[in-house]
Amino acid sequence: MSSVSQPTLTSPNARRILPYAAILAAALLAILPLLLHGPSCGHDLPFHLLNWMDAAHQWRAGVLRPWWCAAAAWNAGEARFLFYPPLSWTLGGLLTAAFGAARAPLAYTFVALALCGVTMRRFLSEFVSAPLALVGGCLYLAHPYLLFTATERTAYAELLASAWLPWMLRELFRERISAARLALPVALLWLTNTPSSVLATYTLAVVLGVRAAVALRRGQPLLRPLLLPAVAGYLWGVALSAIFLLPALVQHSAVEVGQAFSSGMRPEDGTLFTHTGEPLHDQVVHQASILAVLLVGAAALAGLLWLAQRGRTERLHGMRDLTLQRSAGKGIVQPAFLLLTVLVTFLLTPASLLLWHHLPELHFLQFPWRILMLQGVLTVASIVSAIRVRLRYRVAIPVALLAVFALSFAAHHSYAQACDDEDLPTSLQAQYTSGSGFEPYDEYTPRDADNDLLHPGEPAAWTAEESSAPPPPVAQAHAHAVGTGSPGILTIQAEPRPGDHFLIVRQRAFRNWHVILDGVPVPQTVDRDDDLLAVPITGGVPHTLTLRYEWSPDQVAGVVISLLATGGFVVIRRPARRQLEAP
Repeated sequence: MSSVSQPTLTSPNARRILPYAAILAAALLAILPLLLHGPSCGHDLPFHLLNWMDAAHQWRAGVLRPWWCAAAAWNAGEARFLFYPPLSWTLGGLLTAAFGAARAPLAYTFVALALCGVTMRRFLSEFVSAPLALVGGCLYLAHPYLLFTATERTAYAELLASAWLPWMLRELFRERISAARLALPVALLWLTNTPSSVLATYTLAVVLGVRAAVALRRGQPLLRPLLLPAVAGYLWGVALSAIFLLPALVQHSAVEVGQAFSSGMRPEDGTLFTHTGEPLHDQVVHQASILAVLLVGAAALAGLLWLAQRGRTERLHGMRDLTLQRSAGKGIVQPAFLLLTVLVTFLLTPASLLLWHHLPELHFLQFPWRILMLQGVLTVASIVSAIRVRLRYRVAIPVALLAVFALSFAAHHSYAQACDDEDLPTSLQAQYTSGSGFEPYDEYTPRDADNDLLHPGEPAAWTAEESSAPPPPVAQAHAHAVGTGSPGILTIQAEPRPGDHFLIVRQRAFRNWHVILDGVPVPQTVDRDDDLLAVPITGGVPHTLTLRYEWSPDQVAGVVISLLATGGFVVIRRPARRQLEAP
């Protein structure tokens, strides 16, 4: 009889599969408290879950790229899908369609944490052993700030963006930067979360500055292996995300974007241990400040340990520590970590407010403690870099999973938010399916419009002698909506009334809505503080008004640019394949 060899931990297949299986197990352990105790109703849960349900609804209706959220603002609509990066609500919408609204937050958290572990492990594997990189990947997906983001805040877009930052750093520390490889994480960051993208842009600039300084000191070439591909990769990533970025930039003046930086959400309201007098806000700042002290302190201790070990190695062997000298980029990893940690620490203090207010777009982070997203990467990477113990998978995996288990339950105890009945995912789903709509968000409100004038339960349209007339009871509206089955088309039928008057539609004016009255296009007319459409009509005859959402030129251009940028990957891969196939 022939014996069949069994796979072992040292076999090539096991080495390929084990790290991913361990990270999936770690991500499952990280959400175990949520599976046992129910969801955490963090600050942003209603916003994200309602977006996911609306995206799933629009896909079922045949709208492949949602731009307008009709149920928002109590069915007056918002352009939130135009101004909010699409990757997080696309993933959330897919998970909602697959698992239902009640399970979608758990599934989303699992997927995002697993991606964080995968990308961090791949980044760390460039300069530490594979088992240590696995430990680092597991620690990263369960480090306190990430779980704070997932449970206290349920800031799902930022949570997903945390997976792309290690990927970008991995490409930046390569000996020769590849524009194509760098473009992917840059694009994913812009398509996931705008504050994280701004943070990543500044991080990229600092790392490039460090690498350029080291290259000049060593007399190494600077432009072709470093600066040119980095700049090209960043611009390529921006082009890939043009489907979102271009329309958002062109049309941002149409909405109250500045509301995102109102009192309580300014940089000066989020520095270390700031007190504003708002209890909930101060509690979050206090928790984030404690996390900042822990993360920065751990990174500093790990950096000092690394420096001491490096000095000892140089004294004993008369050469630099080869574990961090495999290439020009990786040779400066730990010093770059230390410099970035110093910058993060400074930006968390009130002394940095001048930078927050004057560096281009830095204020988009809103809260200085959001920079802990970067510090989480730096701290875990610094700790792993300082470890000089040789590990094997049979030891690394249990250690990593035990650490994740402890961190996840500690974080759940500290950060999990109790759910009011109206905030439960099942309650939010019932609210959405009821057709009553949901509350507006200030930053997506049309400029100079008053959200306080909108209320649930008002008619979809009504006729009145004055364009500014308030909504009557539904029975007295003399107009009603006709179902079309498409979220991009709204049809209103108005009953005949004597005299010229106005047909007022419960639809917020936006330039993408085209108004067709009795088959004839007419200009949008708005003379209301709530920014609802008011169209003049003649009396004595019935009228049919159709609103049709049509893509603007900037939306079309954004899609075209993204498609062309995507086609660039095909162009550069063909020559590479031909070289591989050449005899």
